[in-house]
Amino acid sequence: MVVARGWFCNMPQRNDVSWVVMIAGYVGQELYNDALKCFHWMLSDGNAQPNEAVLVSVLSACAHLGALDQGKWVHIYIERSERVQSSNISIALIDMYTKCGQIDCTKHVFNGTGKRDLLTWTSMISGFSMHGLGREALELFARIHSGRVEEGLSIFYEMEHSWGIAPKLERYGCLIDLLSRSGQLKSAFESVRIMYYSRIRSGILEEYVLFKNKAFLIFRHAITS
Repeated sequence: MVVARGWFCNMPQRNDVSWVVMIAGYVGQELYNDALKCFHWMLSDGNAQPNEAVLVSVLSACAHLGALDQGKWVHIYIERSERVQSSNISIALIDMYTKCGQIDCTKHVFNGTGKRDLLTWTSMISGFSMHGLGREALELFARIHSGRVEEGLSIFYEMEHSWGIAPKLERYGCLIDLLSRSGQLKSAFESVRIMYYSRIRSGILEEYVLFKNKAFLIFRHAITS
């Protein structure tokens, strides 16, 4: 980075790309304070405006440093610039507030995100998990509705293998509800076989209203096999 900084400082005019390369480079080398200094230099230079890549990198630096005040300042800057908040920026904000211990701010960002993709959902659930809020993580998982089955299954896997949330009764109930409402009764049946308790069986029975005898037949097969 020393050589790169030398070239950068000697450039007659710095454009958006050169600023991105430097700031992202500092973050990649874990030189987070240098990344923040470079960001403020960019703002004072006035010849380029921070783009999404710069803002995501700066928020990542704040997250790793636990620099809450800096992170909040960047958040305010984003809002005042009337920039359309992309999924990447939302995820970076969620990560920053989570690592700075501000779970309420994390929830505020998540709730204000219009279009949530898989990474947005997983970032929020991961945030709850990091703060020991397993119930909130499960409740958020339950909010994933039919039509987002692949996302739901991916998050279900991540909850156990990445965040250490054990596959308890409530989480299997959420999964069965997700699969059943999406018409994937066979997959729901496999989940019933894994977690065989009366409270879970009711998840299949509730779908009888939507899928009539198909759900009932699967339920009956589950308790007799």
